[in-house]
Amino acid sequence: MRISTMILFFACISTGCGAPMLSSDADAAADAPACTVAGLEPDLRPTAFAGSAVGADGALVPGQYVFSTTALRVKRTAAAAARFRQAMELISPALQTQSGLLAQATATSERCNVARTLTVWRDEASMSAFVRGAAHRAAVQSVGEISRGGSRVTHWNGSAAEATWANAAQVLEASTGPSY
Repeated sequence: MRISTMILFFACISTGCGAPMLSSDADAAADAPACTVAGLEPDLRPTAFAGSAVGADGALVPGQYVFSTTALRVKRTAAAAARFRQAMELISPALQTQSGLLAQATATSERCNVARTLTVWRDEASMSAFVRGAAHRAAVQSVGEISRGGSRVTHWNGSAAEATWANAAQVLEASTGPSY
């Protein structure tokens, strides 16, 4: 995925993709039972995987990988949307040049105001190097301004067959990792 595509993706979720930003109805919908990180949102719009480990057919090439997934429940405020865009403008270029990143995909839910990521890494050291990098650290420091709570992140080792949104949601639900 090119940097401009990644930024447009995150710009869409951070502005509600046309939905009203400050609406009690929108907030109620975003907190409805269908809008939890434990399952996939009913209107989830995923992108295809992009990266060096993606074959001509669009699927990951067979192999063993480290996967990371995030489900970010974005606040429906103009300030949160602006901060989210700023964070993604820093993260996107850093991610594109990160050694060991083999593939990535994103997904959004307008109804739930959720942004999801699914990244595929060569090894845990490569993933950790990105997490420790300046762009990711800056984004993490702003999570309180962006997340409305209940956002989650986790990672696991597995085969190419495990690189699905359904599996990512299942692993995230079982995770005891960070929630913010």
